[in-house]
Amino acid sequence: MEKPDRPMDVSFEIVQKVSKEAAPDWHRKRDSAGGVIFNEAVHHFDLWRYLLDTDVEQIFSYALKSPQYEDETLVACARLSGGALATGIFMLKTSPNNELEIYGEKGRLLISLYRYDGIDLFSHNTYPGTIPGRIKASMTRLIDLPEAIPIMRQGGDFAATFHSLWRHFTDYIFRDRPPACGLEEGMRALRISLAAAESATSKLPVSLKT
Repeated sequence: MEKPDRPMDVSFEIVQKVSKEAAPDWHRKRDSAGGVIFNEAVHHFDLWRYLLDTDVEQIFSYALKSPQYEDETLVACARLSGGALATGIFMLKTSPNNELEIYGEKGRLLISLYRYDGIDLFSHNTYPGTIPGRIKASMTRLIDLPEAIPIMRQGGDFAATFHSLWRHFTDYIFRDRPPACGLEEGMRALRISLAAAESATSKLPVSLKT
């Protein structure tokens, strides 16, 4: 059996278009769990751990504030326990996008969370924009389109995740089924977020080794 590829780097980007008038006061301040770190970045810190089955050993981050948000933009880089490096760009006020990219020796995996056709796998010798690659991608999208139309009418795969989340929550409460994500996972993602906030303030890397 072929040995699985070893992830060397993971890159995440999540940006949102948030109205400054619509945001409640707590959403703007870091000490009330507001700002981009605790509202957006925390979810991708959780994905770092989940997708690569690893922990964050050290994180370094920069944050930019605005008149509306204490943390409007965050750029973070981290060293993971499995040897990979992780980077993330998180913003609150720009064109919406939510992507992650995992790089390995044999290729890279690109996932765009807002698209029905948002999974692309590129081999290590494939350049973006080649004619064969474009033809293959177009054919795949056309084949998947009939199945995607009903989902898009209901808000798309991204909206469907929230429906699945609430169904899972009700199963946990009313049917006594075990949660797929427990308190420990949430606490670890929060710990990374707190370390990112500390680094943004101190301008120094923060270790999370236990």
